[in-house]
Amino acid sequence: NTIAAYISYTKNWGKFTFNGGIRYEYNIFDYFINGIKQDAESKRYHVLSPSLSLSYHKEKLSVSLNYRTTAKKPTYWQLRSNISYNNPFSYEGGNPTLQKTINHHCGILFSYTDFHIECAYSYKEDDIMLYQQHFKEKPVILTSFINHNRQTISANFSYSPIIGIWKPTFAIGLSAQNMHHNGYNYNKPIFSYMWKNIIEFPRQWIVTFNINGSSYGHSQFTAIHSSFNSEVAIKKSIGKSLDIYAGMTDLFNTYREQWSMNVDNILFSKWNNPDYRQFYLRAVVRFNKTKHKYKGGFAGKNERSRL
Repeated sequence: NTIAAYISYTKNWGKFTFNGGIRYEYNIFDYFINGIKQDAESKRYHVLSPSLSLSYHKEKLSVSLNYRTTAKKPTYWQLRSNISYNNPFSYEGGNPTLQKTINHHCGILFSYTDFHIECAYSYKEDDIMLYQQHFKEKPVILTSFINHNRQTISANFSYSPIIGIWKPTFAIGLSAQNMHHNGYNYNKPIFSYMWKNIIEFPRQWIVTFNINGSSYGHSQFTAIHSSFNSEVAIKKSIGKSLDIYAGMTDLFNTYREQWSMNVDNILFSKWNNPDYRQFYLRAVVRFNKTKHKYKGGFAGKNERSRL
C-alpha cells in the first residue's frame, strides 16, 4: 500500500525562474511466508523528497542550479530470500533486509550555443550494491546485495555544432566516487568519451557513426575495465510511412564484458566476449496513427516495475 502527496511552487522574475516542491510518501510492505507475517522483512517506508531549482535564460545562455532528494526502493528480486546454486564454489541470492536508498543530489548546468557543461554531486545513503561474502563456514562464495553509503561527483562537457550536413557531438566526462570498506578504498575515477556523427544527405538518406569508451575505474565495489565500442548505420526514408535501416554494431569487434571485485579478501574477476558484433537490416512501417485520448497516468506503475 502506498500513499503519497506533493506540493510545488513556481515563480518567474524576468529571466530567472524558481521552482520548489516537496513530496511525501508512506509505503507499507508486509511480507508473509505460509500466511505468517515476517516482521524482519516487512517494511514501513517514510520518504520526504524536497526539490529546489533556480535557472537563468538569456538568448543563447542558460544556467541552472538544482537540488533534489529521491528515494529508490530495492526490487523484489533483490529482496528474495532463496539461494541459488551456480556451482560447487559459488551461490547467489537476495537480501530481505535491504533498506531503501536516499539520494541527495545537487548540480549545475551551463549551456551556451553548442556548448554544454554539467557538474553534479550526490550522496547516496544506503546505496544498494552487489556484494560477495563467504557462505557460512563452507569454501563457497555467496553473491548478494548490501546497503552502503557513498559519495559521487561527476562532470560532463559536450559540444554539438552543425556544419552543413554534418551534425557531430563531442563529449568527455568524469565520474568519481568516495567509498571505503574495511580499510580498502574504491575511489578510482572513470573517464569517458563519446563521438557521435549524423550526416544528412539529400533524398532522405542519413548516415550515423558513433564511438564511445571509458577508462578503468570503480563503480560501487566493482572495478570496471576500460572499454571501446563503435557502430555505424544508414537510414533511408521512403515517403512518410516507411523507414529502412542497415547497420553494424561493434564495428571493430572490441566490446568485452570485463570487470572485477575485491571485497573482504575475495577476489572475483570476469572476462567475457559476448560476440556483440552484428549486422542488421530493419524496416519500420507506420500505418494510420490515431491519437491516444487518455490523458491520465497509471496508478502503481513504479511498483509493478519493481515486481
